[in-house]
Amino acid sequence: MRSAFPFRPPAVELRPGLALGLELAFGPVGVSFPAPPECDPNGVFEAARTMALAARIAARWPREALVEGLGSEVAGSFFMALRRTGVAELQAEAVAEHIARLGADLGLPVLFLKGAALLLEGLVLPGSRGLGDVDVLTPEGRQQELQDRLKAEGCYEPQDLPSGEHQLQVLGHPLGLAVEVHLCIRGVRNPSGDSFTWTDVDESGAYDSVSRFDGDARTPTSDLLLAHAVVHGLAHHGLNPKSYPMLRFVADIIDLDLAGAVESGSYERWMPWVERDVSRREVEALAEMCRRLTGGESTARFWPGNDDAALMLRHLVLGAVDIEYRDSLRIRSLASVMPSRGRSATLLRTLWGATVLTRGQVDALYGKPSSSWGYWGYRLYRPFDLIGRIVRYGVAAIKGWRR
Repeated sequence: MRSAFPFRPPAVELRPGLALGLELAFGPVGVSFPAPPECDPNGVFEAARTMALAARIAARWPREALVEGLGSEVAGSFFMALRRTGVAELQAEAVAEHIARLGADLGLPVLFLKGAALLLEGLVLPGSRGLGDVDVLTPEGRQQELQDRLKAEGCYEPQDLPSGEHQLQVLGHPLGLAVEVHLCIRGVRNPSGDSFTWTDVDESGAYDSVSRFDGDARTPTSDLLLAHAVVHGLAHHGLNPKSYPMLRFVADIIDLDLAGAVESGSYERWMPWVERDVSRREVEALAEMCRRLTGGESTARFWPGNDDAALMLRHLVLGAVDIEYRDSLRIRSLASVMPSRGRSATLLRTLWGATVLTRGQVDALYGKPSSSWGYWGYRLYRPFDLIGRIVRYGVAAIKGWRR
């Protein structure tokens, strides 16, 4: 069970563009907003883009307000991001409908997770949330059945990448986006400490039906969505923020009203599911951070504090925009593997996967070699590369402690 507060970000100055981007994404919406004189409009858009919040800002604010505050050219960039994200959302819904139809043909119930579930439940503003994939959970022993049917319907394995401990190999869908067939909901745990499988979700009743789809299509309840979002954001990606858009995570828990769940005490219903990997202190810090972001408090005033909520905000923002801070976390992230079941087996699997590379991993990490011998060359080089990275991350961690 995790108890200590794990994040100690440096008290660096908050750039004006970042401050305004956060306030536009999460603060109260009006007919206009004051852009500080020192704010470069292009810098505001770049900050929002880096934090994966540009589409959310365009979805929340009237076009006239963005034009008045940032100029027509920059406002146009925000709304271009909104259109791109809107297309991705339409693709995701079409992919989810296709999966549900295949499940109905197979007599196989499906549970949509994460971003797809938020979209299907109408919990996000249209066009506001980026999606790269559709995540789906099925009953134990039938995941490969759905995977094979998806491949028969035109889905493909985009790269020679290993499957994960909690999911089968990622598939590319002909309609766009990726499909991930999950074996479990990683980090959301039953009393025995194993991650939730279909049976755990089914027996707990923590699901709602998607009535507009064929067959038995489901989404998690708000309790399960919150539990999964929190453990996915903090335990899975919290020390490796490069691997996931951390401000998208903040947007999700705001849209799911984490602050209200903590204030009302309803989070006690799902806290036992995640407390092995996320502490109450972290959840309460997240909730207080969300309350202050959405309540209209000046981000610049909130930012430099030493309370848990301010530390959480700095950690999540710096994880998105500060390369030195990200590198300073890497040593700890290597030692903080979040298992689906046993920690030792997960650590060994992770080390093996990081050292013994498939062709797809070589292509992704180093670029496609000119010959098959190049793959063996990179495999021989990989252990030395890892040692060099560990040294570099160690130096970054020492520098981070001194900032």
